[in-house]
This record gives sequence, C-alpha cells and structure tokens, in this order.
Amino acid sequence: MKKRVFVEPSFFLLLPLLFWDSHPAELLLFLGAVLLHETGHLLALLAFGACPRRITLSLSGAKLVTHNPYLPYKKEAIVFLSGPLAGFLGCIFAFFLLRWHFTEGGMLFFSFNLLLSLLNLLPVRGLDGGGILYALFCHFGEEYRAVRLAQALHGVSLAFLCAASLWVLKTEKNASLLILTLSLFSESAKKRKKATTVS
Repeated sequence: MKKRVFVEPSFFLLLPLLFWDSHPAELLLFLGAVLLHETGHLLALLAFGACPRRITLSLSGAKLVTHNPYLPYKKEAIVFLSGPLAGFLGCIFAFFLLRWHFTEGGMLFFSFNLLLSLLNLLPVRGLDGGGILYALFCHFGEEYRAVRLAQALHGVSLAFLCAASLWVLKTEKNASLLILTLSLFSESAKKRKKATTVS
C-alpha cells in the first residue's frame, strides 16, 4: 500500500512555535480549526470527483494532491475557497454557542477559525487566497496576465505580512507569524527557481 500522508520536518516546528507557552486545550482547539479548514477542501474535492492521492504536511499547512490535478479554473477556485468557508461556518457555530453559554474555549475556537480563514484569504502564493485569485484570473482572462497579476499581489501581500509579523514580534513577543512569513518566502523562492530552471 502506497504512503498517502507525507510529513515534512518543518511541520514539527509549527505547533511548538505557536503554542510553546500555551495550555494544551488551546492546542486542541487550534487543531480542531485546522481540521475543519482542511475538511472543507476535502469535501469540495470529493464533490468534484477529485480524490486526493497524497497529503503533505509542512510549516505552511497541508497540501492535497489529487489523481486529476487539472480541475477547471472555476472549480479550482471553489476548492480553494471551501477551506476558509468551512472556517467561517465554524465561527457561526461558535457564535451561537457563545450566545447560549459563554466559555473561554468557545471564544478561542471562534478566534482560531476567524484568524485562520482571514489569513488564508490573503492573496499569497501558497495560501488559499493566492490560489483563488490565480484561478479566477485564468478563468476570466489570459494565463500570462494572470501570472503577472498574481505575482504583483503576492509581493504586496508578503510585504504586508512581513510588516505585521515584525509588529507582532515586537508587541506580543511571538515569532509564529514571522516564521510562517519566512516559510512562504522560502516556498516562493523555490517555485521561482524551479520555473527558471524549467524555462
């Protein structure tokens, strides 16, 4: 039986970086938000008949690789969007739960889902927002223009993330966002190098 789940060494840095001084319950709630997010992607893929054949876990999150990687651009955008949408549904569930009975755990679950969804909607290559915009640009226009537009938004968004991560590091003494930003920079550099090599 072929191995379907691959875990990169960088993945084991993620949780300690995020929760090195937190309560284990916070880690479980965060993992629940991540699981809900990835379930959204998975359900959308299955709805379009694209069964995942490999799952790769890394510092920047999970990547699902399907047997048929060439979905129409419109469906591809929906698959990317389904993760954040699942997170927003988690927020709605937590909101009504909090109205019925306020708990710190419910507030954390709401916050984790909201932050995870908003972060993933940034137009950065490697995040859902980057995938959504690229697929929509390709669907409504020409691919070479889509690449240029996506690269421009990617650069602006990475600069914003870098500034935000430095602010969080200075004010909250938390380096998790900075580590994520650096991993996105690294992933972007690898893809650019690969594209240069191929061309």
